[in-house]
Amino acid sequence: MREVGGAKNSNSTWYRAKWIVLVTGPIIAVAVVAVVSFHKQKKELILPGGGDPTPVTYTARPISYPNLSKAGEFMVFSNPEAGKWDIYHQLTATGVPENLTEKIPANCSEPDLSPDNQDIAFACESESPKFNGIFVMGVGGGNVTQEAPFGHNPSWSRDGKHIVFATSHAPDRIHRSKAIASSLYDVDIVGHKTTFLYAGNAIQPHWSPDGASIVFCSMLATGSSVWVFDMRNRHAHPLTDDKSINWFPAWSRNGETIYFLSNRSGRMTVWRIAATGDIIIPAREVSVPESQDINCFAITSDGRMLYGAEFGSLNIYKTAGLGSPRERVVEASGFRSPTVSPDGLTLVAVSAMSTSENLFLFDGSGGPGEPLTHFKVGTHVGTPRWSPTQEYITFYSDADGPLRIWLLKLSDRSLKSVNGLPDGSLYPVLSPDMTRIAITRPGESSSIAVVDAQGMSARIERGLPSLPNGLTFTAWSWSKNSSKLLGFAQSRNGTPKGIYIYDILLNHYEMLTTTGVYPILRDDQNTVVFQDAGQLYETNVQTGVRRVILSMAPDRIAGGFDLSKTGGLYINVFHSAVLLFLGEQLAPDLVSQTNLAPIQ
Repeated sequence: MREVGGAKNSNSTWYRAKWIVLVTGPIIAVAVVAVVSFHKQKKELILPGGGDPTPVTYTARPISYPNLSKAGEFMVFSNPEAGKWDIYHQLTATGVPENLTEKIPANCSEPDLSPDNQDIAFACESESPKFNGIFVMGVGGGNVTQEAPFGHNPSWSRDGKHIVFATSHAPDRIHRSKAIASSLYDVDIVGHKTTFLYAGNAIQPHWSPDGASIVFCSMLATGSSVWVFDMRNRHAHPLTDDKSINWFPAWSRNGETIYFLSNRSGRMTVWRIAATGDIIIPAREVSVPESQDINCFAITSDGRMLYGAEFGSLNIYKTAGLGSPRERVVEASGFRSPTVSPDGLTLVAVSAMSTSENLFLFDGSGGPGEPLTHFKVGTHVGTPRWSPTQEYITFYSDADGPLRIWLLKLSDRSLKSVNGLPDGSLYPVLSPDMTRIAITRPGESSSIAVVDAQGMSARIERGLPSLPNGLTFTAWSWSKNSSKLLGFAQSRNGTPKGIYIYDILLNHYEMLTTTGVYPILRDDQNTVVFQDAGQLYETNVQTGVRRVILSMAPDRIAGGFDLSKTGGLYINVFHSAVLLFLGEQLAPDLVSQTNLAPIQ
């Protein structure tokens, strides 16, 4: 029988394996790596009766999966404090978090408090089967047991005898959906048996109050929907069916209403929908304070909304490197993905200040910038790049439907999608000799296409080989002679796995680092600059020596960077603070004790 409760004992072995009976279904394991820092400040919890939300805790980086105890005396949540995700316990009277999983050699996240508040179910990600899967520990961090050797997003049944979980979890971006193959399983805590429930694109499951149904999110490339799975007849049906992102669902106390997060209004907020039969009823938005998008959400046992929002701004600067002064080159906030022209005089960046994204041109005069595109609301734009001749800007966008590679001609501001490239293409990288373009599709290694003289059409020349261990290669920049591609490896769930160089003639990869993204080769053709954990590094191709060249702590470099021909660094700096709020009480009949997972 599984031990429950108990205080943490630092002298005892943290892990105690359990025999599991697997009835059917695949085993899927993924990994996540993140590096953040905590601002540990004392904050007394005040339970408001309504009105303005009360800040509960502060961090410099995301809080995930918040749970508040029934009496409100403590919280548990996950946060990547020391180079990996961990589960934290925090007394609300002190506001000081305690790391419960510090000694577990795995990324631990997605905590869910048991109904009696004595135990925490959580997920671990590790390449070692011993440290991977669904675990349960006492609320003080002791008596850890492995309940299943795989899985994500565990959720307790109301009677505390079962845990439902999914084989995969949500992507890390809130504005775009992507297809996720994931199944649902049920762990019988008493009988020590894991049973397959449902196959499809099911993530973020949560038990209904009566235990008869499970609500979950179905994640597809075209959008994500809220579904309900009936435990009695093993049938699933959708409650929402649109192209919005609808995810992180939770039940009301009486099981008649389901809360979820959605961007259907243009920003990520809380909505609710009736959970009646197969009839889809339009959701009604639940009011939350005007702020940034909500990045984590739960409903406490006493019926209050517990949610987090990241307050911050993206700002573009120019600097020569570590220890050098920085100059703000774009006065307005909310721009990302800076790309500097070959002559170093002009900058193009993506505006993300509204519900649509557009390209803006900055000429260094300090003005507000000239909009180069005027896309409709909901359009996404990414990775603009200058052509070597400075005549064109390439980028990807879903301006006319699916994601495609686009070409913007600067002389007349005309736009045209590049013919011959597959839908879903991302990250266009035009070679210096303008004969090839590298593109990447989600879940695949990059491809190289031959382009015509005007760049208006292309044909795929080759798909690049996959890397060992199922890693894919995302091309990011070319060598000066167009013979090599620099890029970064990713695991199946999108976790970066290091910088690589691909030699086109030899059809061969060379690994430079085990971490980092967005590599760019300096003009000396021997030094690679890349981004890692909010800082910029450079490494020598020959020696492998790596050093930090720019750190913006406590802020972080995010949203891309570029190098000018004169060696200047154009960087995106993200100034941020994450606040976790306790909001007003909901109507008693619409209160849920089930937690929602966060958007990371």
